[in-house]
Amino acid sequence: MKYKIITNNLFDGHNFHKRSLEITINGNKVEKIQPYHETGNNDKAQIIDARGDTVLPGLIDTHVHVTMNPDDVGRWDDWIKEERKEILILKGMANALSLINSGVTTVLECGACSDTGFILREAINRGIVKGPRMLISGNPITITGGHCHYMGIEADNEDEIRKAVRHLNKQEVDFIKFMPTGGSLTPQSNRRGVQYSLSEVEVLVEEAKRCQKKVVAHALGTEGIVNSVKAGVDSIEHCAWLAPEDGYLFIEAVAEEIADKGIFVTPTLPSAFRYTARMAQAGFEERINNYKTMHSLGVKFLAGTDAGVPEVGFEDLAYSVQLLHEEIGLSIEEAIETATSNAAKAIGKEEELGTVEVGKLADLIIVKGDLSSDVNCLKQVKYVIKDGERVVEKGRDAYENQLH
Repeated sequence: MKYKIITNNLFDGHNFHKRSLEITINGNKVEKIQPYHETGNNDKAQIIDARGDTVLPGLIDTHVHVTMNPDDVGRWDDWIKEERKEILILKGMANALSLINSGVTTVLECGACSDTGFILREAINRGIVKGPRMLISGNPITITGGHCHYMGIEADNEDEIRKAVRHLNKQEVDFIKFMPTGGSLTPQSNRRGVQYSLSEVEVLVEEAKRCQKKVVAHALGTEGIVNSVKAGVDSIEHCAWLAPEDGYLFIEAVAEEIADKGIFVTPTLPSAFRYTARMAQAGFEERINNYKTMHSLGVKFLAGTDAGVPEVGFEDLAYSVQLLHEEIGLSIEEAIETATSNAAKAIGKEEELGTVEVGKLADLIIVKGDLSSDVNCLKQVKYVIKDGERVVEKGRDAYENQLH
């Protein structure tokens, strides 16, 4: 299928271009971007008139749990143990549809029970299920009884860690996710304390790099953050700077090292503002101020949502971008980069995704209004093209016309 998108407001993944443009999509690639002149439609392309709206790259959510249930606010492990695998997969199908409808064309699936993540990835790749392309971690690596043990691989020493990474590589995961600290949704784990020593984290990163896999670290406590940075992970999820006993322990020198090493940070702000802030309101402002300092030091944030955990829906990536802009102080352009060009770089797909450029995959969305002046326009998705295929269209009669 060939499309021509006419727009006067393009965000290319880095900057806004407010001039009349014609974007040609041929097959699954962006073929041309050129000034628009109304000269007819001799090649019979489908014309998408997006004048008055904003065209931008398909969004990338770098932290989701596709088979989880945001409405469950009890014990996460109890919910998983009660559900049959078939039900988890069906829930994942519904969640994948919510993601693509909200403009998300690529996700990092950061932990799913048994082989449900693998099944959903294959189903989407084969066109059986409608949803974003999935890059998956499979089962996250954790200690026995540690955070997410109910859907993870338990590994308690360096040899077991190496074996776990090799097992995941054999299963053809896209990246390695591990738990250097405990987490809020596993009551018996200590979210402030470390689960792995520095030497164990170094072994995990070394083995993952040998397998040419990026490493994503779930780290809430400061010591786990420090170990992850020293070992050279690729991204840190949550990065809450929790002190060992109470409150926060922010270390500016470590934040500077995160920036210098180009380690991405996904603060998962939707979960922080909806779940964490309600559960532990005291001192929450300090956590946000730490993120502001990190931004001032040059740390690159990602807009991953943690969708699937309590109170975080699969349509919340736009909300995450909004929070990065309004609460952390990123410009609108910087905030949108966290879900487009920066996200593509973080997942190693910058040659294919994250920007609207000739030769790249045709992942584009169109949102209602002028995104350059109102970040909330990102919540008004009208059109989604993934891999050159129109997968979401809202209000077609008012939106598409054929030019002859």
